[in-house]
Amino acid sequence: MPNLTLSPAKTEPEAFWISSEILRDAVIQGLSGRLFKAWMDLLVVASMQDERGTLPGAAECAYALGRDVTTVQDWCDALVAVGVLRQRADGRYVADRSCVCWGDPA
Repeated sequence: MPNLTLSPAKTEPEAFWISSEILRDAVIQGLSGRLFKAWMDLLVVASMQDERGTLPGAAECAYALGRDVTTVQDWCDALVAVGVLRQRADGRYVADRSCVCWGDPA
């Protein structure tokens, strides 16, 4: 079992919000239904991290989502290719679209 870093000590669920700007984001709107769902699933995992918006490795994401590592890696590769995720120098992925906010929207 991978070393999952999903911050179990937090008592409140970590929320994130998506602004209505998503409707004008041509890249997001151009995603297939399958890839949009994958992006949403990965956003939930990213919201659970201590470094919010940054995904753990593909194995940890796969475990959290009940998917196989190859599928999650394929999602990440496809989302990087269209610019929805970016890959850092350390290999981790960051979900930093302007329509996604990791803090309090107020």
